[in-house]
Amino acid sequence: MHQDKLLWSRMQYVSWIQGAVLAGMYNLKGDIALTGALAALGVILTGFVVMLMIRDDKLGTQAFVESGVPKTVQNSYTWFKGRYFAFATTAIFAVADVALFVYLL
Repeated sequence: MHQDKLLWSRMQYVSWIQGAVLAGMYNLKGDIALTGALAALGVILTGFVVMLMIRDDKLGTQAFVESGVPKTVQNSYTWFKGRYFAFATTAIFAVADVALFVYLL
């Protein structure tokens, strides 16, 4: 349960970063250099948070295996589990940064 809350906390960070970056890029659309720097900063910060999410996932999985708790039955919607959804969402955010930058050129 703790790992799930930690994952969604990291997703909130990504949402805040990306919201600020996308709004800033749109408002600075006249200054290409600053818009590009902001896009790069958004991708870098998002990448940093994704690395934290991957590290948390590895540590959480290792702790779960070491605990000896039996795994629960999984339904057919395993693709919609938290980690897959979070990683797909962060990838979409990073693509949105680059796409908006290219659009504003």
